[in-house]
Amino acid sequence: MRKFTFWLSALFLVFGLNVATAQTKVISGKVTDASGALPGVSVVVKGTTKGTQTDFDGKYSLSANVGDVLVFSYVGMEPSSKTVGAANLINVTMSEGAMALEEVVVVGYGTQTRREVTGAISTVSGAKLNASRVQSFDQALSGAASGVNVSSPNGVLGNQAVIRVRGVSSISLSSYPLIVIDGVLTWNGDNLNQSNAANNPLSSINSSDIESVEILKDAAASAIYGSRAAAGVILITTKKGKQGKTSVNFQSSMSVTSPYNLIGVLNAENFTMIKNEGLTNFGTPPNGTTVGYYTMIDADGDLVDTNWYDYAYRDGFANEQSLNISGATESTKYYLSLSRLDQEGMFINNDFKRLNSRFSMDHKLNSWLSLGGVFSYTNSFTNGLSTGSANGSSFASAGAARLAFAQAPNVGPFNADGTYNIVGGTIGKGNNKSNLQWANAKYLLDKNTFSAQNDHIMSNFYATFQLAKGLNLKTLY
Repeated sequence: MRKFTFWLSALFLVFGLNVATAQTKVISGKVTDASGALPGVSVVVKGTTKGTQTDFDGKYSLSANVGDVLVFSYVGMEPSSKTVGAANLINVTMSEGAMALEEVVVVGYGTQTRREVTGAISTVSGAKLNASRVQSFDQALSGAASGVNVSSPNGVLGNQAVIRVRGVSSISLSSYPLIVIDGVLTWNGDNLNQSNAANNPLSSINSSDIESVEILKDAAASAIYGSRAAAGVILITTKKGKQGKTSVNFQSSMSVTSPYNLIGVLNAENFTMIKNEGLTNFGTPPNGTTVGYYTMIDADGDLVDTNWYDYAYRDGFANEQSLNISGATESTKYYLSLSRLDQEGMFINNDFKRLNSRFSMDHKLNSWLSLGGVFSYTNSFTNGLSTGSANGSSFASAGAARLAFAQAPNVGPFNADGTYNIVGGTIGKGNNKSNLQWANAKYLLDKNTFSAQNDHIMSNFYATFQLAKGLNLKTLY
């Protein structure tokens, strides 16, 4: 009898423990992320169909047994699991899922997978642009993005690079892509008119202030920016303050620009020989009636043999300093930069100077409203020269770049008294056009320079309203 009572007591003891383990109770709590409450989060008891969703304030409530596992899931967030224990309150903080955010890209007409949009967008980091010592960042895009052709029309400072996305898109209109800086549309156009000193608008941007450059190459860009995006879009994103301690960065650089791969030219003796052969082949050989080409002797008795490259080109030196201060707190981001550029071109009397300042700030007033703004000021001075190009036309026959290799080497640039050798005398008749070229020597030596000074101010202010999780409304002024 005692043995039966012992086993019965043990059976009730085990049964009582099982009852306690399977005890059902109400679990409640709140689900949040880094920015606040998360509405619509799915809360499910693992292995069952029992579950609920969080309300607008991120709160939930459901019945579960001790030992059950609650699974919290939300689009764009890493899933989280919690085991039900003695506590009735379980709060969860969810973190963003990087893989989920990278899977879909929103474009102008809907969404596309990352794989489908890769060929339509090229991204160039600001660090890569800043590694090149150029006057303006657009010149550093050469070879940096697939499907984008970037070339320099000449070596003159102030000339903007010729950028073609998917080739020439128009016969009569501009094929230059649309420039968008921090959401602000900027018209650059084909600024090739050299009757005045060139001043590339993009040269007002300090490349060290650029975070990244995206080039939109497919027709989807027109769905966002309209017909202005027919030739492509270049999106420029400037740097902002980043979370952490205040960061101070100073950068200084020096560089040298030299003419490279110049066209080989004849000396005075070979030039006159080839020219006289040309007259003979034309049927007017040099004789008593037709004066041919000949070399000359200067006042010191030396042969006049002019290398016009020496009067057009040089080794240009450049130095640049840049200082930026940035940082961020939980509610405020700030970025301040100052820079100075003093650059000599490879053409004599061609130089460019720039002073640049930029300030941006973002401030989060509360959970649904943020304010921000960007202010930049640039003072630039360009001492340019004519390249012979004109707006909408091909490279002309004038200009220092061409005269440097087209000028006759058997004439000197100066007279004995130091004045320009403009008239000089007749060294040929008929088809001999050396007098015209000789007169153009003054044009070459003076460099036909033009100067321009510009003060460029750009400012924009914006407000961002969070209408719902993942849905923001931004106004820009």
